[in-house]
Amino acid sequence: HSDHVVELPSDARLLASNETGVQALRYKQVYTVQFHPEYDLKTAKAMIHSKDLSADSIQQALDTCTDAIVEAAQPTRRIFDNFLDHVSATAAEAPSSALNA
Repeated sequence: HSDHVVELPSDARLLASNETGVQALRYKQVYTVQFHPEYDLKTAKAMIHSKDLSADSIQQALDTCTDAIVEAAQPTRRIFDNFLDHVSATAAEAPSSALNA
């Protein structure tokens, strides 16, 4: 709710975006997503409260934490699961030194 990708590295590949900006990218062997498909409402609310935000910003962020938003985000869960599958498959193929790069 307060962090975002401002500029892609020149050799990064944009994988997903929306009206709020970059949502997924690949940089060399690193894949990253901006959204949090692993969050449930409890985790999302705890994360919002842990940030150094104004009371108004906290409330605006909390207002987005609804059952309807969680339901609407379910397709991102599949993206996350696919990501984990990809990492698992490529980690098995990578030399051990690449895992710590």
